Amino acid sequence: MEIYIGKIIKEVFEDSGLSINELASRINNTRQNLYGIFERRTIDTGLLLRLRKPLIIHFSAILRSVQGINQTKTWFLIKKGTKR
Repeated sequence: MEIYIGKIIKEVFEDSGLSINELASRINNTRQNLYGIFERRTIDTGLLLRLRKPLIIHFSAILRSVQGINQTKTWFLIKKGTKR
């Protein structure tokens, strides 16, 4: 099974309540680049670090998921109700 990190990031983004413009601004990127990120199979760790804060991505959840412990929807743990 091939894992596309961009697809997972897109799911987390869609659940975040942020607009595409707001996320792009928070990570100092463009909307067009974000749509490209959503299509990627892999991403650079620096980009993942920039996405971590606005999307509240927890790396331990990523590692557990890659090891097959969790299903796709639980790749990232999101703290609901956190100020953005």
